[in-house]
Amino acid sequence: MPFDSVTTRAVADDLRLHLLGGRVDKIMQPEAMAVAMLFWAEQENHWLVLSAHAQQARVQRTTRKQASAFSEPTAWVMLLRKYLEGSRLVAVEQQGVDRVLRLTFQGGPVRSILIAELMGRYSNLILTDPELVVLGALKHIHPDQNRFRVTLPHHPYLTPPMPMQPPPHQDRPKRDPLQSLGGDLAADLTIFADEAPLWKALLDLVDGLSPTLAREVVYVTTGAVDTLVGGRRDLASTTALLAAIRARYGPDRGAPSAVWEGEKLREYAPYPLRQFGSAPTLYHDLAALLDAVYAPARTPDPIAHPRAALLALIDPHRAMLRRKITSLESTIVGPERLAEMRVQGEMVLAYQHGIETGVRELAVPEMDLTIPLDPALTALENAQRFFKRYQKARDAAAITPGLLEAARQDLDYLDQLAVHAALAADPQSLAAVRAEAREVLAGPEPAGKVRKKGGGKPGKGVKGRGAGGKTEPRAVPLRLRAADGTEILVGRSARQNEELTFRLAGPRDIWLHARQIPGAHVILRVAGQSPSPEALHDAAALAAYHSQARESTTVPVDYAPVRNVRRIKGGKPGMVHYSGESTIIARPRAPSID
Repeated sequence: MPFDSVTTRAVADDLRLHLLGGRVDKIMQPEAMAVAMLFWAEQENHWLVLSAHAQQARVQRTTRKQASAFSEPTAWVMLLRKYLEGSRLVAVEQQGVDRVLRLTFQGGPVRSILIAELMGRYSNLILTDPELVVLGALKHIHPDQNRFRVTLPHHPYLTPPMPMQPPPHQDRPKRDPLQSLGGDLAADLTIFADEAPLWKALLDLVDGLSPTLAREVVYVTTGAVDTLVGGRRDLASTTALLAAIRARYGPDRGAPSAVWEGEKLREYAPYPLRQFGSAPTLYHDLAALLDAVYAPARTPDPIAHPRAALLALIDPHRAMLRRKITSLESTIVGPERLAEMRVQGEMVLAYQHGIETGVRELAVPEMDLTIPLDPALTALENAQRFFKRYQKARDAAAITPGLLEAARQDLDYLDQLAVHAALAADPQSLAAVRAEAREVLAGPEPAGKVRKKGGGKPGKGVKGRGAGGKTEPRAVPLRLRAADGTEILVGRSARQNEELTFRLAGPRDIWLHARQIPGAHVILRVAGQSPSPEALHDAAALAAYHSQARESTTVPVDYAPVRNVRRIKGGKPGMVHYSGESTIIARPRAPSID
């Protein structure tokens, strides 16, 4: 059920029809990965929802009134309000046939562009100035996350990379369905075997297609979804395929539709779906279709406000650590550069009597070396400058790796706390994460400070004290059963991760964790027995869900015997090394196992 390229084109058409020229009166955040904007247009109010959720990314004009999920506006909402409230929507553009919409606003402090990238787990909302310099984003993408495409304030906005064709034409971009000719597509199809499914070949060759659209155009042009490539490489067939694709990008695509199986949605599209062999449900406009597809199914989150407050406490420290890591990495000088700095100082010192003040460089022909000099300094002062730089870099090379490792561990720990905060299902679990966050962010107590009586850490089975001395029930790990009855334990805080792995689990139980991603420790209680495939998949699905990648379609999860898991020396609770692991690809699933 993709919000695909054609749906993006249909939304752009809908917004131009109903919202162009409209004024933005209100902006709020109905959920963590979305914003809602109230427009006054056509003498009435319209809500526009823009979501970067991994499974529900969309831009949707809706008749449903929106409400904020946060007691205080987030920094992202405050930024949008600053630039967009009171401004008018003056342009709506789709970027080629990508799932990217650009909404241009005028009337604020500057002409602003709100870019919605609707690309699954990579979805994002980005605000830029007219020169496409980023003002802010819902998700900040740092160099350690994607060194090719950073999304941070003051950085230029870079468009998503163009999708490429499969081998042997992997250096060739996919065909533009709105510009390509039937002969081009016919030639491309020659790389596929006769028995290859035609719709899958179209996915590989033509830009902007989703599986739904590829199957639909094959069905309407050939009469069957499972048509093969063989016999469809002629000019008439490929021209018909491209014509069917273009028709669905055009304004005469037909009524939006959905195919339902009872109350369960099977598929939807901004055109009448014919591939399923039965008449779909038709809607009078796109807003009505999307309202039906994305009907709210969740009850209000009772701890949304304290969760947002805790994340607001953690996030600035995570950002500070990222900056610290970047700064430390920039100070590290490799051994070759260190040797070069030392040689430069030695050469300037050796030739100082032949260097006059004002000279800008020293050439050493026998070493094929040219050394830049500061003309305002004497030869001795230039040599001293090189030696000072060398000593500083040498000292940094000895100290910085340790500082860098400590900063990375601190960031990993805060990332882990943020995951546990986002997934806390009850006040007790959130309180446990809050206590850990405040402890690490406050730092160690000053030497000699005496802890007040009664202020110690809660012991096992004892209620801890919250704000104002009130007692709070102690949070406990999540206990579940796999499909075959095997017990599964899930940590819901860093200390619970520690307790699960090193106290509750046996050495021959199975330990699971999302691969190289902050998240929960999960224990499969097998006591040395081989786990059933069902139990292993259930535990892996829980590990994927209780991780930073929970909104992804699939997540790699490592698993190993508990005896292969060891604490990181000097690390914070729950930070471990492991070995002898295997990896399973899991689909994140909320804990609903009985």
